[in-house]
Amino acid sequence: MPNPSVAQFEALTDGAGAEALAAAMDMPNPGPADVARLRRSVPADVVAAALEVAAARRSLRGRLDGWQHFWADREGAAQASCDASAAWKARRFAGSAAAIDLCCGAGSDLRALARAAPVRGVDLRAERAWMAARNAGVQTDVADVTALAFDARLAHVDPARRDEVSG
Repeated sequence: MPNPSVAQFEALTDGAGAEALAAAMDMPNPGPADVARLRRSVPADVVAAALEVAAARRSLRGRLDGWQHFWADREGAAQASCDASAAWKARRFAGSAAAIDLCCGAGSDLRALARAAPVRGVDLRAERAWMAARNAGVQTDVADVTALAFDARLAHVDPARRDEVSG
């Protein structure tokens, strides 16, 4: 299945979708019966998104505080900086007037940067910008950073370290 869309992630934020995500978090190895049970309450694409987010969150255990609530797919989780690394990078931005996180991904660095300075995130993919906004609690934009004009004096850039198509 392709990565979940913003609409599918949004569906997991309340009601039956949030319940499906909570149930998926309790299923370390979901089998066909588990998936069928979830599909009784939400559409198949939302079930797939819930299972994807749950797997991503579990992969972050031990790397991120609050991993149980971090919004990511497995690809975004694999590229997320651990808390110690993100905090180390963010200390360089402490006290600055404004900063921007280019290629913010799911927002692990962005949330550390937000504790150090006013910051906004930018990512090419809408679902990653959505994740980062939720995870860091700051404004994010969807844009191609190679064609972006911005007024922040300081920028953090940590692009994907592998091709997301070929791996």
